[in-house]
Amino acid sequence: MKKFFVLIILTTIICTAQVAAKPIVLRKEGFFQHKGMRMPSSTLLYADIEEDVLTLNVSNYYGIVNVIVNNTQGANIFSANSFVEGKSTIVFNLPELSNGEYIITIELDNTVYSGRFVM
Repeated sequence: MKKFFVLIILTTIICTAQVAAKPIVLRKEGFFQHKGMRMPSSTLLYADIEEDVLTLNVSNYYGIVNVIVNNTQGANIFSANSFVEGKSTIVFNLPELSNGEYIITIELDNTVYSGRFVM
């Protein structure tokens, strides 16, 4: 009986480890603005996805965050926006995504971040 409970606990741990959130590597686009170097920004942006839930952590930013998710053929799968005042965690429930690669674009004022993730 003891072995049975240990087996159930180990199975639970293994199953929950497989659905952990995957970080999305974001790249800042457009390093030049008005024919000059863009000024460094104190804004921090992190994104991760777990199943069909996209989580953004934004710090040092005041304004609207636009999020666009496209498939690799360019078809729009999801788009939304949210207002951030300083620091915020934003959670978006994406539509059920089929297996494949997706492109995410996040716009903060005139700064664009992009990345890819696989489902």
